[in-house]
Amino acid sequence: MRSFMKWVITGFSWLFSISAFAQVSLVLGTATVDPGATSSFQASISTDGTAVALQFDVLYDSSRLTLGTVNAGPALTANHSIASNPISPGRDRIVITTSPITALGSGVLANINFAALSNAPAGSTPLTWDGVVISDAAALP
Repeated sequence: MRSFMKWVITGFSWLFSISAFAQVSLVLGTATVDPGATSSFQASISTDGTAVALQFDVLYDSSRLTLGTVNAGPALTANHSIASNPISPGRDRIVITTSPITALGSGVLANINFAALSNAPAGSTPLTWDGVVISDAAALP
């Protein structure tokens, strides 16, 4: 009988204030993935409509995971663009911009695709945020 070693990738949520009255909550999802397999994690936002753009780094254990594509989620409109670039092993920067200025909706911002390395050891590994910058229409963080 063939057994698969599974491990769980966990995400964290953060609460950011972008003005005296606005609150934005970001949540990074979790998933279980087999070594050698791929999975998608969601980055979600809860906003009151003042956030229009943001950037964040996703940190992960590069000895267990590789980042694949990053695709726009339904919280983005046709006026939003999303891009992802590796900064260093285990750190990728995701940037969401808008033109013309359009508020981000609440919901899934991005689907972040990862592959678990085939030789990855079993166990849990975190997926975390860093360097989060959220901007309103006046380009104020």
